[in-house]
Amino acid sequence: MKPHRTGLLFASGSALALLLAACGGSSSSAPQQTASQVFTYDTTATVFDDGFDPATEYSDAILAMSQMYETLTRWNPATHTVAPVLATSWSSADGGKTWTFHLRHGVHFHTGRLMTAQAAKAAILRTIKLGGGAAYVWSAVGSIDTPDQYTMVFHLKYASPLDLEASAGYSAYIYDTQAAGPGGNLTKWLSTAHDAGTGPYELQTWNKGQEFEAILKAFPGYWGGWAGPHYKKVVYRVVTADTTAAQLLRSGQVSFVEQISPSIWKSFQGSPGIKTVSSPSWQNLLAQLNAQALSLPVRQAIL
Repeated sequence: MKPHRTGLLFASGSALALLLAACGGSSSSAPQQTASQVFTYDTTATVFDDGFDPATEYSDAILAMSQMYETLTRWNPATHTVAPVLATSWSSADGGKTWTFHLRHGVHFHTGRLMTAQAAKAAILRTIKLGGGAAYVWSAVGSIDTPDQYTMVFHLKYASPLDLEASAGYSAYIYDTQAAGPGGNLTKWLSTAHDAGTGPYELQTWNKGQEFEAILKAFPGYWGGWAGPHYKKVVYRVVTADTTAAQLLRSGQVSFVEQISPSIWKSFQGSPGIKTVSSPSWQNLLAQLNAQALSLPVRQAIL
């Protein structure tokens, strides 16, 4: 199935660079920050319905997790190539059954712990063991060696493009398995609104069931650095009515609208300070219909 096209709305007028690939609290009102410091993501659904565990989460939390967690590599849809993230280089041997990844030096988890080959291995093995979410991305992995602090050697059960698979969202994230402390329960620790990633943003607050659901703040120790202007916080605001979302965008109270009706989207085209974008979506939506319950004209219309 070809990816569908979606309409997106951005509030423009800010020259700030954005580290976000896709964006998502302790008070029920918006944080007191200037517009140039906060990126507010308008979403139609709650972000953290399925929890905070990067190994097993498999729903809308990816909006925020992709800012808190990182993968070894990243797929670049513009160039159709795999780019480095936590791994700086990699190579394959034995017909694609052995992969060697060289990790970036000096990366720290939000917990303060140094990210090493051993730490990355522990994260991947935990994800495989739990077997939830998208853990199947590691299905080819038989074993992992760590000959030194920054080298990982994957031995696969069958040939597979591990450089591409390591770029996947959800269960390909690298995280600190020791975040809960000695003898601590990591699953329980994560469920209380913590994160243990290496990304540019870390979880600040979470308001379960509230409109201003989650707030991320910039991680001071981010390996990519913070030279130049960047957003200090990312706010995930749940707005179910697209008419309300449109009003918030026009008044400058949100930076990005995730989903809106075609008619309202068209009304923004050419509006000062608003950028409309139509782009291919990576999401495939499937619908299952009871053909016996539908009349022939309806079935013909669908086809």
